Amino acid sequence: MAAVLLRHAKARASVGYGGDLARTLDREGMEQAIVLASVLGQALAHEIPLRIITSTALRCEATVTPLSERFGVACEEDLRLVECASDEELIELADLAHATPGSLVLCGHAPSLGRLARVMLSSQAMIIAPSELQLGLASFLLFDFAVGSGRRLTSLARYGAPRYRHVDLIG
Repeated sequence: MAAVLLRHAKARASVGYGGDLARTLDREGMEQAIVLASVLGQALAHEIPLRIITSTALRCEATVTPLSERFGVACEEDLRLVECASDEELIELADLAHATPGSLVLCGHAPSLGRLARVMLSSQAMIIAPSELQLGLASFLLFDFAVGSGRRLTSLARYGAPRYRHVDLIG
């Protein structure tokens, strides 16, 4: 069982009509989304069923669209994945990550994803330096949980763009 915390790919700088949530991916971000679908597809190949939940920001939705298409899974939107999520919302998302059967991809923003990672680790009685949990654009953290163990964390890796070599943080 796996949980992925994914930061959106590179977005256009200009906000334009619709504000920050309406920002779309730029050309580089679209390419990053395609690469992410391949990298995550390999990392999650045996992690079925898969659930993909994204922030309501267009840049997040566009980031997970290629992954959604690859697995034939519809994306769900969740307001709790916005940039300024409250502590209570992050606790709810951590509970969701621990309770979801199969695998879960949560696509959102910095710094909320780093905060969410710390919440998920605190439930495992583990502490990692906050700097290790910060995600750059189009990067992700992969939490692996043992099946049938109350979702005990067995490994945690960070995958940074553009090469996506994993760095083991736990395991």
